Amino acid sequence: MQALLAEDPATFLEQSAALDQVVRSQSTSMRRTQTSRLLLAQLTVQLVQQEKEASSATTDAAAAQRLITDKQAQMTSLLASLRADQRAQLRALQQARRAASLKAARDAAARASRAQARSPYGGGSGNGPDYSTPGDGSASSRARKAVSYALAQVGKRYVAGADGPRTFDCSGLTMAAWAQAGVYLPHYSYSQYSATRHIKRSELRPGDLLFYFRSGAHHVAIYIGGGMMVSASNPNDGVEIIGAWSPWYGSHYTGAGRVA
Repeated sequence: MQALLAEDPATFLEQSAALDQVVRSQSTSMRRTQTSRLLLAQLTVQLVQQEKEASSATTDAAAAQRLITDKQAQMTSLLASLRADQRAQLRALQQARRAASLKAARDAAARASRAQARSPYGGGSGNGPDYSTPGDGSASSRARKAVSYALAQVGKRYVAGADGPRTFDCSGLTMAAWAQAGVYLPHYSYSQYSATRHIKRSELRPGDLLFYFRSGAHHVAIYIGGGMMVSASNPNDGVEIIGAWSPWYGSHYTGAGRVA
């Protein structure tokens, strides 16, 4: 404004030049300010974008973790379901096996009754229990009582160290069976092996004890005739009627012992 009001040309030119310099300086400063503002805006946009990306990544990671957790839960549920199904199948098989053992016990008891009614004598290799021993009626009577008691326990549970009346282990069953006949046996299979008179397989009669595990006598069962025995086998099978020479037992047979 002062340049426009100058009285002489020289002063006007000087003032005009100074004004132009000020304008240029202000213009440069404004451009720098604008540039700085633009740069700040760009940085702000980049920061916001990075924050969004970080937030998205966090969200994705959380979603991925939830997906993994859900999958693990599904797998756990599936495995639990499969195990439950397998347990159900096992229980069904065990129940069927116990039912078969109970039927076999009833059939064996019926055969024993018929055999006793038919003849006081006979061998131990028939289809059912035969307790007769020529010249030794008292021994056959004791054996009959022991076998009858063992048959009546079929289907009961196996518990280590138990000797009845609700649960048994292997030697507890044979001990309790012979106790019904007035004969005491110790409650250990190896001790029972030592306490009995060892006999050949061909000499077996119902009431004799069968021992297993080859070099030892870690399992014992009571023979009922016809190649069958009553055994408190294990927690899964409990007291059952089973073949004395079935694959496992046949390959682990130790010997036989006569109690009385």
